Amino acid sequence: VGIRPNIYFTIGFSEVDADEHPEWQMVDRDGNSKMGQIMGAVQARGNPMINKAAAQQYFGSIAYWRYLCVSHSEYVDQLKAQLKELIVRFNHPGLWLDIILQSLCVCDNCRQEMLGMGLDPENDGHIAIHGRKVEIRFFKEITAYIEELAPGTDVYINGFGQKMDLQDKPDLSSARKVDSVSLFDIESLPSM
Repeated sequence: VGIRPNIYFTIGFSEVDADEHPEWQMVDRDGNSKMGQIMGAVQARGNPMINKAAAQQYFGSIAYWRYLCVSHSEYVDQLKAQLKELIVRFNHPGLWLDIILQSLCVCDNCRQEMLGMGLDPENDGHIAIHGRKVEIRFFKEITAYIEELAPGTDVYINGFGQKMDLQDKPDLSSARKVDSVSLFDIESLPSM
């Protein structure tokens, strides 16, 4: 019937990797791990579709994930090895790569990169610019790697590539992220 299911693969969240490689974690200026939840409290409060009682119960819990930073070449190498295993073992038509958000990270690696680019790791605007550059670089690198391993593989990268922010800077626009995908997917979760 023409359905081409994709393999789902998470990038950006891995508690095992966060424990084994704390240097791969995204951190804020105070050195604290950047953490994510399924849905932020502000987003949940503003969403008329969300079950308020369930959201209240959820946000009272300690459920979270630590974000991992894709500016670390060792982390990217590990991701490539894992993707290669999926591609070789399953020879699947497509990959759905989730949670690629380079969100205001100032880990040691990002700090050094920013300084090398003439950006100030204490300036929120510069941190955002660096984060977008890291995302775009990662998107290009990972999709080129997948194409090299399995030409014609469909790739969707779920990392808010549809956001049209930074349009006034074409080289940083979300359009540069979208350049790396071969299809668009609509994520529609019953909890959202």
